[in-house]
Amino acid sequence: MYYHPDTGSIRGRSFTDINLPPNMTLETLLTKENFWIDLTSPSNEEMKIISKVFHIHPLTAEDIMSHEIREKCDVFRHYMFVCYRAFLHDCEQLLKPVTFYNIVTKKHILTFHFGHVPHVNHVQQRVKQLQDYIEVVPDWINYAIMDEITDSFAPMIQQIESEVDAIDDLVLLYKSDQSDMILRIGTCRKKVIQMVRLLGTKVEVVRGLMKRIVEDVSASSIQQDEIVDGKIYPDVGLYLGDVQDHILTMLQNLNHYETVLARSESNYLARISIELTQTSNSTNHVIGRLTIFATVLLPMNLVTGLWGMNVKVPGKDYDNLIYFFWIVLSLAVFAILSLTLAKRLKLI
Repeated sequence: MYYHPDTGSIRGRSFTDINLPPNMTLETLLTKENFWIDLTSPSNEEMKIISKVFHIHPLTAEDIMSHEIREKCDVFRHYMFVCYRAFLHDCEQLLKPVTFYNIVTKKHILTFHFGHVPHVNHVQQRVKQLQDYIEVVPDWINYAIMDEITDSFAPMIQQIESEVDAIDDLVLLYKSDQSDMILRIGTCRKKVIQMVRLLGTKVEVVRGLMKRIVEDVSASSIQQDEIVDGKIYPDVGLYLGDVQDHILTMLQNLNHYETVLARSESNYLARISIELTQTSNSTNHVIGRLTIFATVLLPMNLVTGLWGMNVKVPGKDYDNLIYFFWIVLSLAVFAILSLTLAKRLKLI
């Protein structure tokens, strides 16, 4: 995709197949200033030709073709090389990182990415809306891409915030049918960690880019926000400062969500532990009652079992019940002694 305010957006499968405007050649398009070329999934042969035409350093070409995932801002002799990561949702609603490789010069910007992404079209619409008011320079287009990628994290963070609030409220209410709460907390914490991983290194990239732009502006004759040909020449450093503020705010929110989730998980596990303790106490109470009943019956079973054998029963030759009462009394004494012993041994 080739874009310039004079020609608009021009697309093609390759440089040779690009739909050129009437009375224009590819050389004419490349001699213009402040144009933007976006390339999707270039091959090794195409990358060699592009590197030769735009004087791209071999290290930069190697990082692009090897799908370098580390976000950074490298300064070369004639351009700045910016790696900035975005993300897409796949068919399973998982986050799939996509890295933008931006080569920013004073006269043009080249962007590389592998796979179709919506950010390019959004930035192009934004450029069309503002090109009558500001001077659309390569630094500003690079800022617009970074800002669009940064803003694309906002809906995901809002979903995380809603999920965190719901989890926190449910943990405080604590109902017995919350068997999936640990799974919900773990899934939400996984999303938070993914967001922190994708946003964590962006601050350093923006800071490095701001430093380079401030140095270039101080060395250039163009002042900040100067009017050039009826349009405002943007102070890109201020725009990048806004991107930095957004990133820091989102990271602070994510750290807060992580704290809330850790507290909710701890509270939920504490409630489960209390519930298990209460259940254990109830079980012990029932077992204690059964122990009392067994303690009472044990001496009776012993005596009755002893005299139930083929032995002579005491008092069998007497017609009164004296021996019977003595036996019952001895059983009662055995029961009392068993209860006393059980209490001493803390069995009940």
